[in-house]
Amino acid sequence: MSVDKGLLLSEAPIKLAGASVHHDNGPLSAAAFDRAEERKVELPKAAGFNSVRREHNPPFTAFLDACDRLGILVLNEPFDAWTVSKRKYDYARFFHEWWQRDIDAMGKRDRNHPSIIAWGTGNEIPEVWTADGAPLAKQIAERVRSLGATYRPNPDAAFAQVDIAGYNYNLAQNGREDHMRVPSRIMMTTESFPADAFEKLLLYTSPSLVSHTNQ
Repeated sequence: MSVDKGLLLSEAPIKLAGASVHHDNGPLSAAAFDRAEERKVELPKAAGFNSVRREHNPPFTAFLDACDRLGILVLNEPFDAWTVSKRKYDYARFFHEWWQRDIDAMGKRDRNHPSIIAWGTGNEIPEVWTADGAPLAKQIAERVRSLGATYRPNPDAAFAQVDIAGYNYNLAQNGREDHMRVPSRIMMTTESFPADAFEKLLLYTSPSLVSHTNQ
C-alpha cells in the first residue's frame, strides 16, 4: 500500500468495500462455533463485499480461516479504548497492564493469515487529541510492526506514527483537505454508515484514499 498506487493485491490495484463484523453470533452468544464464524464471512462475501473489519476484538481462528479460504481481506483489531474510558467497564481499565501482551498474542497467532492486510490498534481514541496521543501511538505501532504487521489509529502527530490513517465517518468531509495538507498520508475509511457506501466508493479519485465502507 502506498500514496502513489493505493492498495495493490498481487500487483493489481484494488478498492476495498468492507463490512464491520463484531465478535458475537447473535442468539448463539459470544461463543465460538466454527460454522457460525464461517457464515459471518459468507454473508458479506455474497453481498458483494471484499473485506471486513473486526471490531474491536481479535477474531476467532475459524473466522480468519474462512477469510483465507473465501478471499475476504481483513483489518484485524486487538481492542477498542486506550487509557481513556468510553464506557464504565471498557478496556481502559486494563490497558497499561495488558496492551503489550494482547498485541503480542494477536500478532503471533494471526500474522500468517494471508487475508490480513492491516492491523488496528484502537478505535476512536480520545488521546490522539492530547499530548499523550503521539507517544502512545508510536509505542503501539512499533509493537505491532515488531511482530511483522502493518498498523492503523489523530490528529497529525499521532497519524505520523502509523502506516495507515483510519477515519470513522468523516473521511468524506476531511479527506480531500487532509490529502492536500499531508499528501504522504494513506487514508482508510474504517467505519461509516451503510447509506454512505456508494458515495464513498465514487469519492476517491486519489490512490491514497483507500475506501473501506462499513455495514
